[in-house]
Amino acid sequence: IAESAYTTPSLTTVSPDKDAIARQAVELLLAQVAGEDVTAREVRTGHRLVVRESSAGGTVRPSA
Repeated sequence: IAESAYTTPSLTTVSPDKDAIARQAVELLLAQVAGEDVTAREVRTGHRLVVRESSAGGTVRPSA
């Protein structure tokens, strides 16, 4: 969440791999269009922890 960098303190967030999510969604959609059985399933993708000031170890911005 890009806006999290602009709050005070800036917020630590989890950034999902949006490209991987989109690829999986398209693959499932194409399979469904092709008539394949696409029952509910768990899809896992990578993510990245963006540590900011709201967590220990985050960089503190100088106050204005």
